[in-house]
Amino acid sequence: MPNPSFEDRATEIAATIKVLADHHISDAHWPMACADALCALARADDCAIARHTPGGPRVDGRAARRLTGVRGTAYLGEQFVPSAGIWLRTGSTGASSVVRVTVYTEPGHALSLLLFFDRPVTTEEEDRVRKLLEIAEPVIASSAAFRSQLTRQATRTSHPAARTPGLGGEDAVRLRDRYGLTGREIEVTRLLLRGETNREIADRLNISEHTARHHTERVLGKLGIRSRAAIPRAVNPQRSSGPFRNL
Repeated sequence: MPNPSFEDRATEIAATIKVLADHHISDAHWPMACADALCALARADDCAIARHTPGGPRVDGRAARRLTGVRGTAYLGEQFVPSAGIWLRTGSTGASSVVRVTVYTEPGHALSLLLFFDRPVTTEEEDRVRKLLEIAEPVIASSAAFRSQLTRQATRTSHPAARTPGLGGEDAVRLRDRYGLTGREIEVTRLLLRGETNREIADRLNISEHTARHHTERVLGKLGIRSRAAIPRAVNPQRSSGPFRNL
């Protein structure tokens, strides 16, 4: 049976690109979701991810075991942050291949998605996989950069030195002293007042949706209310007509 053309696989390619660019997937799960989507698109047998930092890579995924020891160095490179782009290696016996797509997220940090083929791969198949990944790589790079930018913004906002001016001082102190809200819970309150969902809060603060939901429940409990709509009145009854001024 002949291999399908790009036109025949247009629906698969479009579905993969949608996953790569989906900003609603949490930062914690997005890299593996991308690797899984590429694995299916390329007809690979297994996949893994590596988050590169100056302290070394952190690996995850079904094939993470392949990225340890000497073999892992061969796949990830000896540098802390490998070169960006598409890298392909065929085993010495021709019985297996690995493809790595690496994108930079910020200075000194990068993300690698690795696809493993545990079977002989023809030159034609390698060429087809490379072309597919050349379509996907720019989307991965732009999405990773966008997520990294949001994370840096959230980190600056949640830092105690940066958070107080944004809250005007008075409101933040009231939330802390009157209701016992922590710094993170104050930040969650600000986002709740903007009408953001738990998923949006998770993406902004670089936490899981489960953790965002927990923070929301803690905020409501400490304020003594049952719904988000009651937050403005609970926070400041004198300005209950809308979100308080400096949040």
